[in-house]
Amino acid sequence: MANDTTYLDFIEPLLSKTSHCTNQFFNLFQQLKNLIITLPFAVPESHCIERHLTRTPTEHEREQLAGLGVQLETKRFNPEEDAIIRRNWERFSKEYMFDDPAPFMSLHVKGTPCMPASERRHLIQFLGHGLPNRTLYSIYGRFRTLYRGCIKGTSLTSCGILSLLEPPGISRADGKRPDGLTLIPWSRGKSLIWDSTCVDTLAPSHLPNTSRHAASAAELAVKKKIRAQIAIVADASFLNPTTTPFAVETFGPWRHDAKVLVSQISQILISITGDRRCTTYLRQRLSIAIQRGNAMSVLGTLPESSPLDELFLL
Repeated sequence: MANDTTYLDFIEPLLSKTSHCTNQFFNLFQQLKNLIITLPFAVPESHCIERHLTRTPTEHEREQLAGLGVQLETKRFNPEEDAIIRRNWERFSKEYMFDDPAPFMSLHVKGTPCMPASERRHLIQFLGHGLPNRTLYSIYGRFRTLYRGCIKGTSLTSCGILSLLEPPGISRADGKRPDGLTLIPWSRGKSLIWDSTCVDTLAPSHLPNTSRHAASAAELAVKKKIRAQIAIVADASFLNPTTTPFAVETFGPWRHDAKVLVSQISQILISITGDRRCTTYLRQRLSIAIQRGNAMSVLGTLPESSPLDELFLL
């Protein structure tokens, strides 16, 4: 009976928060699966040769392009080309009622194509209208770069793994909830619960150890997390979850668990996008987040400068 009560206490608020999200995810998946794109213009021959849209053209495909007399542009996209891609996306979003570019940041959901192959090609041909000297691969890559800043969510969302931040019904020994929970199995049929922390490398209590061993402060933080996560496992025992502490330090060192989790997420992203740089991008995003936190901590120690506010009015 106690286990049944724990299950109900957890699952009722969880379902109330996730049912809407799950329905949206399912409806979006079906919408993409049934999407039919009609191109309102003639497609140049140079955009009909590439077979793999998330990889660079093969040597044979480059020979075919050269046979058409196409001089491929390999330099960085200029502002005019960026404007063309933006206009094409605005036209596409109006015609097919997709205000958010997020569904098209990846052509797969957890390794499964979310659009028919022909429509994936039509999408990139639509975005590349007016750029006959650019490969479809480079056009799609530039589109993702231009609109990456518009995406809100986690890297797990990009992997097609539905997750819930600060899930209700489960808490640590200190009463705080973990950072997130995957709503589908992560590994060996188990959901993933992750809990992150960023500790100060130069804190007086950490300095004796951090001055001798890298990531020693993160190691200490993980030990505290593990003790606190005993209550999490008890609350969510019916889920049989995998708990992963994610510990980093303000000066950059990462604990081994954090490196493993980032590597696992990156491998899924690489299998979906075909971009080998996903690991680098994800590490850079996390490093920038740490630096922003450091900057806010430093600014928080400075006194208010209200007497100098008039300088901004000059």
